Amino acid sequence: MEVPPLKILVAGATGVVGRRLVPLLVRAGHEVAGTTRRAERAQALT
Repeated sequence: MEVPPLKILVAGATGVVGRRLVPLLVRAGHEVAGTTRRAERAQALT
């Protein structure tokens, strides 16, 4: 059973779990947005 693409928000996208989760979600075809506490880490989300 294939899951249709979802819009997903990951809080803490540059944290320990988010760093690994975001690329997996993107490769699976989902649209991913993420938040981070530090502005300088936001570049890692693009």
